[in-house]
Amino acid sequence: MGSKIIVTTRKESVALMMGKEQISMDNLSIEVSWSLFKRHAFEHMDPMGHPELEEVGKLIAAKCKGLPLALKTLAGMLRSKSEVEEWKHILRSEIWELPHNDILPALMLSYNDLPAHLKRCFSYCAIFPKDYPFKKEQVIHLWITNGLILQDDKIIQDSGNQYFLELRSRSLFERVQNPSEGNIEKFLMHDLVNDLAQLRTLLPISFHDGAPLSKRVQHNILPRLRSLRTWIRKLPDSICVLYNLEVLLLSSCAYLEELPLQMEKLINLRHLDISNSFCLKMPLHLSKLKSLQVLVGAKFLLGGHGGSRMDDLGEAQNLYGSLSILELQNVVDRREAAKAKMREKNHVEKLSLEWSESSADNSQTERDILDDLHPHTNIKEL
Repeated sequence: MGSKIIVTTRKESVALMMGKEQISMDNLSIEVSWSLFKRHAFEHMDPMGHPELEEVGKLIAAKCKGLPLALKTLAGMLRSKSEVEEWKHILRSEIWELPHNDILPALMLSYNDLPAHLKRCFSYCAIFPKDYPFKKEQVIHLWITNGLILQDDKIIQDSGNQYFLELRSRSLFERVQNPSEGNIEKFLMHDLVNDLAQLRTLLPISFHDGAPLSKRVQHNILPRLRSLRTWIRKLPDSICVLYNLEVLLLSSCAYLEELPLQMEKLINLRHLDISNSFCLKMPLHLSKLKSLQVLVGAKFLLGGHGGSRMDDLGEAQNLYGSLSILELQNVVDRREAAKAKMREKNHVEKLSLEWSESSADNSQTERDILDDLHPHTNIKEL
């Protein structure tokens, strides 16, 4: 009793089926359209100081016919263009006059303006169903594994982040407002933007975290995919022949105890996430993974047979996210602790330091060692 259902639609036929209580939302007025366009296009400059851009901008805004998505997308594209001829080029485009069915001319103009590398990344996002919220890191990993990010001097993850920000600045990705999920930031593409991306790829998506692939997929299908570049969960020994594998996500694999012995064969592996995989032993062959740029959730077990040394930790400059250093009672003095170079690990956000035993609690030696394991100021949890 007292409940109501609100249905939103762009189709009049759907509205008629829902009953008599209809609220028709008109397109934005010319004044409101210009106000929205101006706010996004002139975010970094004063329109009063660029009267020639303001004049052309008003004509472009009028061509958007009061559609907020079109206004925001075009304004986001023009935000980075300060020459009036660039704005006039958009105004004079023949795309405004072409029949587009469900594709807005403004969206097509924005897509055409993208550099080639961003076009590929944007089009790839058509693998997501309409209204599917995705994480930024999820998309970046898929771009990396499919070779869509240009190689330069930057860490490939940072390049992917820059790609994402550029596409978001053009309103092609929108942040999902969902207070129930706390600090988990997710994005989606407007369904018209999704149409623009042109669906052409099938990606099996689980809508419940942790739901495994069927046994038929794991045992009959995956082993035959010799060119597989993105792997999801299971780790048979045959994973070591996936030479093109670039991203391996093993986060929260609670029962995984060890990785295959011949992991060094993964010569193209760039990103390895073993965070929250509490039973997983630290692989001893990480130093042989020459292409590894990002290691999330590393655990260094110090001393003992086959254990790590502080020198090993010091040489690991690709640590991200969480880092655990165990058996610290095996560190002799602060000079050895300094070899870890903890202050240089600026991507580590969560640090765990553990002593399993001690001959003298709160000794000065332990305090000195702790002093030299002082983390970078980017640390969020200790």
